Amino acid sequence: MDRGEGYARAVAAALPDAQIVVDRFHVAVRYREAVDALRQAECRRLNAERTPERAVPTAELRPLLRREWWSLNPDQQGRLVELFELTPTLASAYVLRTLLTAIFEHSPDRATAQTRFQRWTEQVEASGLNCFDQFLNTLHHWREGILNDFEGRHASGFVEGLNNKLKLLKRRCFGLDDPTELFRRLWLDIEGPRLWV
Repeated sequence: MDRGEGYARAVAAALPDAQIVVDRFHVAVRYREAVDALRQAECRRLNAERTPERAVPTAELRPLLRREWWSLNPDQQGRLVELFELTPTLASAYVLRTLLTAIFEHSPDRATAQTRFQRWTEQVEASGLNCFDQFLNTLHHWREGILNDFEGRHASGFVEGLNNKLKLLKRRCFGLDDPTELFRRLWLDIEGPRLWV
């Protein structure tokens, strides 16, 4: 599930023995937004001190900062290094974000993840960055649900993807009401490309 407080209480009341798992992709949105907000603030600060000819190309750097370091080519990495030399604060936040992503992707079990989250939290506090403050509150508040993700690695991606396909189909068909026709079109959307290749 996502981090809906009311929904979590309803699930706990209706299914007292159920283990609540907070979907990691909903968590990732929070810490990635924190770095993105810092990027905006730092680029505004840098460009306020520069002439328009020497302004930092924020629109070009945005997609690079949103990607992981290993997925960038050497030219793109060089451009990020130039930016990080201008703003070490953003460099620290980028590294911490990358470390947090690695925790989610490479922690084999709950105990390891818990230890790594604790170390990461200590690194954030030692760095003096405040862009992760809201995320640290989220991590503290939803700790059990987030750690439960490392036990079974359950994700709601399939359900959310299917819901998005249904919503898109209904929009394209202007509120299609016939269930048979809706199912037929949904089946064509999902299975059609595989069958016609």
